Amino acid sequence: MLKVVTGASGFVGNVLVRQLLDRGHELRVIERRPSVSLAGLAVERVKADMLDPDSLRLAFAGADTVYHLAAIIPHGGLSRQAMFDLNINGVRNLLDACRHCGVRRLVHVSTINAHQPRPRRDALTEDRPLIGPDQAGRVPPYSWSKALAESLVLEAAGGDLEVVVASPSAIIGPLDFAPSPLGRLVLDLACGRQTILVDGGCNLVDVRDLAAGIIAAADRGKSGHSYLLAGEDVSLARLASLVGGVAGTDRRRIVLPMPVAHLGRPFVAMAGRVARREPLYTGDTLWPLTFHRLVSSAKARQELGFTTRPLQD
Repeated sequence: MLKVVTGASGFVGNVLVRQLLDRGHELRVIERRPSVSLAGLAVERVKADMLDPDSLRLAFAGADTVYHLAAIIPHGGLSRQAMFDLNINGVRNLLDACRHCGVRRLVHVSTINAHQPRPRRDALTEDRPLIGPDQAGRVPPYSWSKALAESLVLEAAGGDLEVVVASPSAIIGPLDFAPSPLGRLVLDLACGRQTILVDGGCNLVDVRDLAAGIIAAADRGKSGHSYLLAGEDVSLARLASLVGGVAGTDRRRIVLPMPVAHLGRPFVAMAGRVARREPLYTGDTLWPLTFHRLVSSAKARQELGFTTRPLQD
C-alpha cells in the first residue's frame, strides 16, 4: 500500500524514508524543491504545499498511510506567523485532505515540548497535559504551535481515519544534511569551536531509533493515542565531553549558569548578527534545555517495541 511522507527531505524525514524503503513500501514524498537528502532514492516525488488544500488532495490520492513530519522550527529568522500558519493551519488542511482521500492511517510527528513543562522534576509521560491557552505567552511559540496541532490531530481520531501521535525528544544522529541546530552544535563540539556552554541539558534520541519508532506507531499504535519516543537524559557538558572524546578534541569549557545565560541573551544575539551566524542560544532554545529532560518511553516500549541505542554509540 502507498505511504506518503510530508517533510521527507528533513533530518527525520529522510531517515524515515530510507527505513520505509528498506521495508519494501511504495513511497510518495512531498518535496517542495529537490533535496540532496533524498537524491537517488526510489520514491515518487510530488510538489505540494501544506497551505494549499488542493495540492494535498492530489498528493494523498490513493494513499493508505500518511506520515506527517512537515513543520517550521525556530530557525533562520522566519516569522512566528509563518510558523503558526504551517504548523496549525497546515494540519487542518492535512486532516481535510486525509478524509477526502480516504487515508486509513495518519501518523503525526509532534514533540515532547508540546506538553506542559511542570512539574519539572517528574518524569514526562503521555498523561501530562498539552500546553494550554493560559500558558501560551510563557512558552516558546514553536511548543505552543505544536501543542495546538497535536490537539487538532487527536480530536480528529475516529471514524474511518485512524490517528497516532509520535512525540520525539531532541534528535541526534547521522544523515543530518542541513545540519539541524543540534547537529551544528555537535560539529562545533567535535571541531573544538564551541567553548561556552549553558548549564542545561536535554533528552536525546537517535534519529534511526526514532524513525523505527514512528514506523512502529503506524503499524501498532492505538488510534487516538500519543507515544513519547525518547532516549537518554544528558547535560550539555556531558554531551560535549562525549563528542570531544570521540573526536579527540575534548577540552575545558566555560559553563554558564542558566540565569546568567538569560541575562546575556541580548549580547549573544548581537554577536550572532555581527558574525552572521545563528546566535549561540535564544530564549526559545534555552527553554527546552530547562524542561523535559526526564522522559518515560515506557508506553512506546511496551506497545510499540520501541528501543534505543546507547548515546555513546
